[in-house]
This record gives sequence, C-alpha cells and structure tokens, in this order.
Amino acid sequence: MAAEKQLIEKNFYQTLLKENETKHPIQLLGELFQEEQKKVAYDLSYVRYAQGEVYFHHKDYEAAIFKWENIENELAPWARKNIGDAYFELGLFSSAEEMYRSIETDSKVLKAEASLKLFSLYRLQGEKEKAYEAIRDAVSINPDHGQASTIAIQFYEEQEDWDKAVHLTVEELIRTEKAEWFQRLINYVEQGFVKEKEPDYFFKALTVLYRTDVEQFEKLAVSLWRCYKHDQKYFIPWLKTINNLIFNVKVDEFQHWDEISRFYEESYNKLLGGSYLLKELQDIMPDILANWLKLSTGKQLSTAAAAVVAWSEIYRSSLDEKVIEEAEHVLASVSHDRADGHEAKKRLFAKLVDWAEINQVNLGQKNHWILKKIFEQNGHYLLIVGESGFARSLLGHSLPSIPSSKITIYSHEDRTDIKQINNESITDVFAKEDAAVREDGTIVAVCAPNNLLNDHKLSLIEVPDIEHVDQEELKEYIQLADGLVYVHPEHQPASVEKMIESLAPIALKKELPIYFLLEDSGMLHDHFKEQILDFFPEAEFFPFPSRNEGEKRKQSFAEFIHSRFPFHQDNKTEKLLFFLKKAIKYAYSKRMELEQHLEENIDKNKEIVSRLKGLIHSLGDMENEKAKELRQSLRSTLEEIKKDLHDELRTILRSASKFITENSDFSHLHIELNKKMNDQVKAHFAETLLPKMSQKMGEWVSFAESELKQCQVYLDEMCESFNSLYGHDRVKLMSDFKVVDDWRRDIDRLTTVVNIEEENIMNRFKPAQVILKGAGKLFSSIGKNKLFIAQQYKKYIETETFDDAIQSMIRKFFAQFDLFEKGIERDVKMFFREPVHNLEQIVQEGEQQIWTDQQQLDSLKTNPEIYYDPLTVFELNLRQCEILNEYHSLNNKAVETNINKFSSGD
Repeated sequence: MAAEKQLIEKNFYQTLLKENETKHPIQLLGELFQEEQKKVAYDLSYVRYAQGEVYFHHKDYEAAIFKWENIENELAPWARKNIGDAYFELGLFSSAEEMYRSIETDSKVLKAEASLKLFSLYRLQGEKEKAYEAIRDAVSINPDHGQASTIAIQFYEEQEDWDKAVHLTVEELIRTEKAEWFQRLINYVEQGFVKEKEPDYFFKALTVLYRTDVEQFEKLAVSLWRCYKHDQKYFIPWLKTINNLIFNVKVDEFQHWDEISRFYEESYNKLLGGSYLLKELQDIMPDILANWLKLSTGKQLSTAAAAVVAWSEIYRSSLDEKVIEEAEHVLASVSHDRADGHEAKKRLFAKLVDWAEINQVNLGQKNHWILKKIFEQNGHYLLIVGESGFARSLLGHSLPSIPSSKITIYSHEDRTDIKQINNESITDVFAKEDAAVREDGTIVAVCAPNNLLNDHKLSLIEVPDIEHVDQEELKEYIQLADGLVYVHPEHQPASVEKMIESLAPIALKKELPIYFLLEDSGMLHDHFKEQILDFFPEAEFFPFPSRNEGEKRKQSFAEFIHSRFPFHQDNKTEKLLFFLKKAIKYAYSKRMELEQHLEENIDKNKEIVSRLKGLIHSLGDMENEKAKELRQSLRSTLEEIKKDLHDELRTILRSASKFITENSDFSHLHIELNKKMNDQVKAHFAETLLPKMSQKMGEWVSFAESELKQCQVYLDEMCESFNSLYGHDRVKLMSDFKVVDDWRRDIDRLTTVVNIEEENIMNRFKPAQVILKGAGKLFSSIGKNKLFIAQQYKKYIETETFDDAIQSMIRKFFAQFDLFEKGIERDVKMFFREPVHNLEQIVQEGEQQIWTDQQQLDSLKTNPEIYYDPLTVFELNLRQCEILNEYHSLNNKAVETNINKFSSGD
C-alpha cells in the first residue's frame, strides 16, 4: 500500500535516491541512468519512470511524457496514468481521456485512481453523464480510495440526484457502520428525499443501526415513520417493515422508545379511522398490537393493552396468547386515567363524523347533536317526569312556549334558540303552540339565558306523559341523565303502583339517583315511602309547594338543586359510550335503507327518463306536424289570393283598351299602354291587394299563435306531471313565442309598401303584338286607316289573356311571401328548441344519476365490506374505550375495598 501511495503521489523516484543525498534528483537520476545503461542486461524503465516524476513535479510535462512513454515493465500502466495527468495539466483533455481509458491493469487502486481522474476531467468539461459513469466506477472499485464515496455524495448533492445520494448513503452506512452516514441518512429522510423508496429498502440499514447505536436507530425509525405515515402507497408496507424489525429485537427494560411507541399508537388510530378494510388490517394488526404493547410505558401501556384485548375479542386466533395474557395483566394492575379515555372517545367521534361525511352516511342528527353537547359541555342533565310543564314553570315565562306533548331539553345560552331535532334533521322551530306535531324520536332543544341553569351547568330534560313515550327512546334520556326528579301531578291520586309502573324503565340504570318532589304531605307517610323504596331503595323524598305557589316553588327547587348538586358521580364516559354505540348502530341500520333507496331511485329515474324520451319523440312529431299544418294553411291562403289576383289583374289589363282612340300615336302606343297598365296594377296592389294581404296574413298569424298556445298548454301539463314525479319544480318547458312576434313584424313589413319593378306587358315577342306595333308605325306615318288600327288594338287588348305577364307579376310580388312560407319550418323548430334542449339535458342528467346510483348499488352489493368494515372498526375502537372504562371502574372499586378494610382494621 505504501508503494501504491508513492506511485499515486509520484514519489517513486525517492526509492532510487540515497539518504542524505545533496545532489539534485535530476542529476542523480541521470547518473543512475548512465550506470544502468552500462550493464550487460539493463532495464532503464525504473529510472525513466522516476525521471518522469521529477520532470512532472517541476512542470516539465513534455519531458515527463517523453520519459513515461518508454516504460515497458510493470510500471507501464502507472506510466500511462501519469501521462494522462500530464496531458490534463497541459489542457489536452481529449488526450488525457484517451490515456486514462487505455489503462489495462489488475490493480484496484490504479483502476480507482484512473476513474477519479476521469471524473475530475468530465466534471471540468461539463460532461455530466460521463462524470456519473466515472464516479460510479470509482465507488464500485474501491469506495475508500481517495474518499471516492464522499466525493460521489457531494457530486450527487450538487446535481440534486437524491435517489443516488440516498442509495450510496445506505450502502456506506451498512458497509462502514460509521455515524457520519447515519446522520446523513436521517437528514435525507427528514428532508423528504426518500419518499419514493420502498420501506423495505431500509430494513438492513435499520438492523445495522439497532446493533450499533440504539439511539440513532430510534431517530431513523421515527424519521422514516414521519415520512411514510401520510403516504397511502407506502404506509402499510412501512408498518410491515418496522413490525418485522421490532418483532425480532429484544427491548431492554431500561430502554424507553417513547417516540416509536407514540407512532405505533398514532398508526393504530389511523388504521382504525375507517379508511382501511378488515382484510387489510387482519394481516398487519396483530404485529402492530404486539409491538405496541412491547414498547409502551406509562399511560400508553393501558391504551395498548385495551387495544389488544378488544382485537382479541374478534380475532383471538390472530394473536399470541402470551400477548393477550400480558395485556389483561396490564389492565388489571395499572391505574387508568379517565381523561385519556375521554380523548380516545373524542378521537373516535371525530373519525366517525369524518367517515360519515366523506361517505355520505347519516349517523343520526340527534345522536350527533347529543354527542357534540356531551363533548362540548362539561355539565349535568336532570331528567324531569310527572307533572307536565314543570320545568318551564320553574325557569320563568321568559322562555319560549313549547307544546306540552314534546320532550324538551332546556339549556342556558346567551341568546334564545329553539330547534326541533330527530335523527333525520335539525330544524328551527317558531315558538308557537301549533308547532309541527312531534314525530317519534323528536326532541325540542330550547336554549335561553337562565341563571339557575348557568350557575350549575345544568340542563333539564322534561318528559311529559312518560307512559306513552317509546321505551327505547326513553332509555336515551335515562342514559343522558345524571339524576331524575319525579314531580307528582297535582290533583291526581297517589297511586304507587301506577307511579312505579311508569318509572320501571328507570330501574335499568340502578346508579341513577331518584328524587320524589311531592306536593301532598299525605304522600310522605311511611307506608307510601316503603312501597317506593321497595322498588327504588336509594330514592329520596322532598316536600314541594303546589303549582299555585309559583315563587315559592322556584325557591324550593333552587334550594333542592343546591343541596343535591351534583346529582351523580361523573358518568360522562358512560354517556359517550352509549351514544357512540347508538350512532354506529344507526349507521348499520341505514345501510339497508341506502340500498333500498338506491334501487327505488334507479327505478324511478329509469321510468322518468323513459317518459322524457317519449316526450322528446312526441315533441319531434308535434314540431313536424305543426310546421306542416301552418305551412299548408299559409299556402292555401296565398294560393286563394293568387287565384283571385290573377283574374283581377286580367280585368285591369284589359280595361286599358279605353286609352286607345283614333288619335292615339300608334307608333308609341305600346309603350304608353305598358306604362298605363303598370300604373293601374301598382294602384291595385296598393289600394286593394295589400290591405287584403294584411288581413289574411293577420288571420293566419292569429291561427298559428292559437295552435302554438295549444302546444304550450300540452307542455305545461307535461311539466306538472313530471314535476309531481320529481317532487319539485325540476322540469320547465317554456316555448319561444318570440317567433310569433317575428311573424307579425315580417308581415307588417311585407304588406306596407309595394316594391315591384315595372312589368313588360306590351313589348313581348308575341305575333299579335309584333304585327300591331309594326302596323301602327306604318299607318301612323302615312296617316291612313287609324280607325282600323285603333279597333284592332282594342280588340287585341280586350281579348288577350296576358297570362305570362300576370304570372310574372304575381311571382315577383309573392316571392318574399314564398320565402316566409319556407321559413315556417325553421321558426317552428325554434319555438320548440328550448323545451327540447331542456328535456335532453334532464335526460342526460337522469341517465348520469342512474349510472352513478347503479355503480354505488353494485359496489354495496358486490363489496358490502366497504360499508360494514369501517363500522366494525369503529366498534373495535368503541370496545377499546369500554374495556378501559370497565377496568378503571374495577380498579377503583378494588382501591375502595382496600381502603375500607384498612379503615376497619381487618
């Protein structure tokens, strides 16, 4: 290694020099060269190699290259490397690269050195890909040589190539077990550079860390946990990796892996958050629970133990019996903090609500409201039965009036608010006696300012007519209550049997304190009390003023509250457990309702969509029929007018014979007659035809409007029919009556002014006209036979049909009316366009809703676990809370028993 170091540093020449030599190395090496050359079998390679080194150190690179080019012994590969160095110093980079790449050797040191030289060369030239290749070769050959691994890491970091930097760091950590690599890897993890790495990739590195430095092991494990805990893809694989590792290590009794234990608890809560199916949990949860229990200390220990026992009640075979026994031992021997239990239930409630919102599941609005009240208010509830309206009479008339048939909860708030609450909805209620009739399970929550309730953080639950309240519903209020007050109704006989019968459900909650407020002093007799105490042994009795002693009543009740408050030990935990269980049970019941609702929705929407499509088809037929009908009606009107006009024009044109006299200028008569005829036609159009057209077309528009209104009536009927099916105003089919206004405007424009060009009537190439024009010109010039010509002209005019000219004039005048007729089909389509578009849109939305509902229904039927598994998981969470509560109660009773024994001297 020493010799290789000399070769790397180009100090090989020193091995050829004697100690304490005063001559310059160049002179000495020259003398050695001469001496070696004199030998019979000489080898000048060593001297030449050494001379090259000296020349290199003195920056005579060309001389050095010359010397190294003539090396033929085992130093030849090193000489080629040195030649590359010389070319590099001379700036001849391509020659240097060629020389480095030409080196053939078995020496790993030389190979690594050449790779590092190439890396420096490529980096200087900005050839990134080649630099990557060179540094990779250097590290793979010998990562320790020239600090190749450190150089590589620095290069990767400069390039922000975190994947390669992480990979090399993990390899070096495993290879060297040095602390610098541990810390570097932790830094990479904390900066988020390992997110795309499979968790199992770090298993070996974690194993090495555990063996060499437990503290660093926990730091890396915690950093990786933070990195993967929010990654849906790698969270479960990470848990499997850490489980596999922790499961196979021994935990010293003096080791406290609090951070890892805390992350186990956090991961457990996340897994039981409703996002994972049971089949995913069954594979991983046993190891999580075993390791969590293994690492936990302090408060976490009892939480982990309860989780183990809760899981074992469902999947006992998946857990080692020793783990279960240890968990049960922990629960029986360790004290439990109720505050921690409250936090666990609060987390469960939050998870349950989040899951319900995401999956659109109703947990029961009343259940939700009560749970929220219990969590938010650290107060007590007093259940009042017996006398109707008792609570309101005590709290004052400032409270709103509520119908006496309603179960009402009175609470203090700074402002008055009344809500009607059941599991389907929470609605505002007006303070009126005729408020909506109470449905089963509905309560009224009255919040209003009240000093008594505020001072004692007290809420009153008044249950009127207890005999007629549903027993299951009554259990809710009993469970919510911290105490019960029975107020015997005024003017009713003291029937102990009836009283006990009405209060029978309350006996289910044996620890609930019961107080009897009795107006009649006779009811306080010993015999009466004995009968009640047989059924309610802990009951207490208080005399109470009658109803007509209002102020005295309020004062007595306040004194009663002061003397007995609080009514019961804190049973907030039991309340929370009860209503959490009720919310989960309610969600179970809604599952079948949801499936039924989806099926009904699909069938209903299919029927509606089918009918809507039928209506669209019907509107298409109606559109075609109406267009055809209106067009035919208009065509008939126009044809009738055209026919009459043809006869009228012929009469007008023939009447032009009156303008022919013996004195007419027959050479220009045809021109004059043509003008007279056109003038008469225009006058007829203006005075007779246009008014007639205006009238007839107006009648047609009125007819068309009537027909379209009938269509709208039909559409209105269809709207009403479909909206009754939808249950709200979903369908709106308003046609576009603007087309009728457009028709009126167009007709007004067409029948107001005559814009028709002059018609050629008398200047056509008809034989008779040609002869008359020729004869007229001839006889007019000679002045003879004018009478004859006049008679012939008259005869022609009075007998001519003028069909061509008349057809031409009619065609020109009616050209725009014909265009109007052709546009009717388009206009009728515009009339129906908006209704058809609306229907098509509703059909599209309906089909989308059908598809969505069908997908959800298929998912529910095909994968019922998607709905039921989260509920089972929440039940598991709930059972964990119940177990903690049960053992808390048992341990407290055991403590009380020991204290009593100690006090009695046993």
